[in-house]
Amino acid sequence: MTILAHDTKSHYRPDIDGLRAIAVLAVVLFHVDASLLPGGFAGVDIFFVISGFLITGNIIKDAGSAQGFSWSEFYRRRALRILPVLFVVLLATLTVGHFILLPEDLSTLSYSSLAALLSAANVYFNYFLDTSYFAEDSNLKPLLHLWSLGVEEQFYLFWPIILVTLLTRFARRWLLSVTLLLTIASFVLAEMLFPREPMFAYYMLPARAGELLIGALLAIWLSRGHAVMASWVRLLLGLIGACLIVLSLGWITEDMGFPGVKALPSTVGAALLIWAGSGSVVGISRVLALRPLVLVGLISYSLYLWHWPVLAFYRYVYGVVEPLAGVLLFGLMLVLSVASYRWVEKPCRRLRWDFSRVMLRLVAANAAVLSLLCGVILWSGGLGLYGFDAQFRADLKRLSPAPAAYAYPYVCQRSRLSEADLQNRACIINSEREPSVLVWGDSNAAHYVGMLGAFAEVSGFAFRNAAHSSCPPLLEGAAATQRPERLERCLASIDVVRQHLDAYSTVILGAAWASHARRSESFHKDLKATVDELVARGKQVIILANVPTFLAVNRKCMQKALKLPMLMCSESGAERPGVAAVNDQLSALAGRPNVHFFDPRKQLCPAGACSAYLDGRLVYFDAGHLSMEGSWAIGRRIVREQGVPGVFASHGSGVIKKGSPILEHTLLKRGEVSEVY
Repeated sequence: MTILAHDTKSHYRPDIDGLRAIAVLAVVLFHVDASLLPGGFAGVDIFFVISGFLITGNIIKDAGSAQGFSWSEFYRRRALRILPVLFVVLLATLTVGHFILLPEDLSTLSYSSLAALLSAANVYFNYFLDTSYFAEDSNLKPLLHLWSLGVEEQFYLFWPIILVTLLTRFARRWLLSVTLLLTIASFVLAEMLFPREPMFAYYMLPARAGELLIGALLAIWLSRGHAVMASWVRLLLGLIGACLIVLSLGWITEDMGFPGVKALPSTVGAALLIWAGSGSVVGISRVLALRPLVLVGLISYSLYLWHWPVLAFYRYVYGVVEPLAGVLLFGLMLVLSVASYRWVEKPCRRLRWDFSRVMLRLVAANAAVLSLLCGVILWSGGLGLYGFDAQFRADLKRLSPAPAAYAYPYVCQRSRLSEADLQNRACIINSEREPSVLVWGDSNAAHYVGMLGAFAEVSGFAFRNAAHSSCPPLLEGAAATQRPERLERCLASIDVVRQHLDAYSTVILGAAWASHARRSESFHKDLKATVDELVARGKQVIILANVPTFLAVNRKCMQKALKLPMLMCSESGAERPGVAAVNDQLSALAGRPNVHFFDPRKQLCPAGACSAYLDGRLVYFDAGHLSMEGSWAIGRRIVREQGVPGVFASHGSGVIKKGSPILEHTLLKRGEVSEVY
């Protein structure tokens, strides 16, 4: 996001810098900790309105001057304003990333840097950002925030052409109407796209242009002499605008679906505040013009560019941003922002170079250097200078973490289950016999396959596993837990399982129960109804507990420690609250015939303190999922210490007591598990 400061050709308005300060502080607070300001991401939309207003106003002013509008001068000013600090941030991010990031992450950073140089960061993240269920947290992508800069830069390419065309003598009367139609069309498109293409709706210009065009509408309106208003009208507009922004920042959350109509409060509120201060500084505008806010507004572009890489690198190394760390990181962001404003932004904005010199000396030269640096990193496979260290390369390979559960061929977790999945013998553990047990659920059922496999190997029973990502094992009511883009696949998967339930005498249910319960008020009632129906059909039901969920688990910690030896890789983050309470509710369902509850928590939480490590080895894949090796290890530990739990032993040929030689048998014969505990 450019968060552009006032143009030198425009009448300076300190209240707009104050509004920028509100917007950038909201974004930073939200990114430090979303709970501090749930709707802080709407600060981006406030910036869009400001940019649309200033750019449109400048073009209208230039077009009406004696010299007329100059394309070369317009883009010369844009380049001097946007690119110098961007180049510095990209260079610094690539340099720091070289000494922190793992090769695949450094390669991704290089690709996103090249996209930013081409004004296409939003296009890159829309089409190439991994958003699969087990994808790495997007908070770890150091340049993700540049998607908004891509939106604005693309707006600067298309909107001036439309605007200048409409400013001709014959089309001027249509200017306001056409802009209004384009604005409405953009918001309607965003609303229509979000259920089916949420990434496109969020990142791409067509769905975001309306927010910039709201600012453009205001600039066009004021250019027609509508800035003169009574003081009480300005005060009223300012109060309404402020209330709308407060509503957006405090009430709207990410899971409500954004952008679209939910972006209207913040964008309309920003436009009203700008309008209220368009003639004289009164009311809310006087507050926005206070010197502390103005100073933050002046460095807002630099602050926005720096804040995300600082947070992303910290999270990449240490995980969760604790309160003290957040304060210190904010101080670092301010230092970097003031420095880049003082020694990069201001001097470059004052350059009197003509268009050719700006394009050659500033744009082309710096872009070439950065492109060359990215090319070298990509050519080395993301290793950079570390590519010359043979020991580093060997250790990197040796310490590679296990893949997600679904990567194992005997774990049948799909984004959408098919008829073939419920007939595939590869999905059966102990496939020598036909299973009478079905393990059904989401990825939290899939990650238990190893533990159940350890029980089955000893007890002799067979089971089929069928998991649909992010979709709970509910016969009714699952729709309330789903995002729009996942709903159809979830319901279709449940229908497939429903048709095969009669083939099994026991159904084992596993899911991220706590997550689903947060999304659906009727979840526990729907789960009870599912259990009741299964029992009524003569089945034994076993509910697997939600494993402890942590704020962060760094599964690549050992690899990262090759570059960062200060890392402590035997510690896990704090446990996320709420899971134990949900497990208590699940346990209560088991207090009746044919319904059982099983919780391996004692293995993960000895003496009441939960850890993602067992015997000093990481057994989690991420903050909420066991790794497959970890799942097998937990199952073996349970069998070794207490034998196969009775509810599972009853399905096989008997329990082999702890200490039996069979427990030393490894699963490497499967050819699918890289290491056995």
